[in-house]
Amino acid sequence: MSLLATQSLHVVHRRRRAEPVHALAGVDVAVEPGDRVALVGRSGSGKSTLVRALLALQPLDAGAVTCQGRPVRPARTGALRWYRRLVQYVPQDPALSLDPRAVVREVVAEPVRRLEPGTSAAAREARVAEALDAVGLDPHLAGRRPRELSGGQAQRVALARCLVARPQLVLADEPLSGLDPPRRADALALLQRVSREQGTALVVVSHDLAAAAALCERVLVLDAGRVVEEGSTAEVLTRPSSPAARALADAVPQLPLA
Repeated sequence: MSLLATQSLHVVHRRRRAEPVHALAGVDVAVEPGDRVALVGRSGSGKSTLVRALLALQPLDAGAVTCQGRPVRPARTGALRWYRRLVQYVPQDPALSLDPRAVVREVVAEPVRRLEPGTSAAAREARVAEALDAVGLDPHLAGRRPRELSGGQAQRVALARCLVARPQLVLADEPLSGLDPPRRADALALLQRVSREQGTALVVVSHDLAAAAALCERVLVLDAGRVVEEGSTAEVLTRPSSPAARALADAVPQLPLA
């Protein structure tokens, strides 16, 4: 039984005075415990819609998302608490996702408060300290507000907030997008270390094949709402067979393989 799986996902965006757009057209994805999987594709390939579907934020026209065999679908507040504990999300711009009014320890503790309301204050503080240590953040930063953090520190806080729930899978949306080389290398090393040391499965959504190659062992290429190629990172990125994969691979001079 897969940790997370989709079965023939179909999503159609219907717009007034325009033809329907098939954002997803029969997408099948399977993620096993400890997997590191990249979902790659150019803009408009269906990546954003798939992310929303995996987060149970996107109504489906057909198909299903399951986690450990249980159905996952948009639901009322609290109904998916079990799923949020297993699958956590790191957004494309982590700094914008941090509550500017809260200090770091409050930001990181939020998933525990929401997902495990019976946790004592002492246990919650211990979980926060554990998560900050896991991402290599100085504990003295716990009392600062997001505006007092550097970009790299804010990114680590966002990942700590994700890890404090002790998820089995982390879904990272364009985790290296827009970063300068030093911060890119730092974020890459951090994600690699967290995934390997904690055994957390990782799904990376990106248009960047270099990031996919460095982080993931397996890659799925999306194009026009379909998975057009799937295989090991080395095979797909160095010997692509689909036009979509070849176009993405041609844009990267050298690919550092995971």
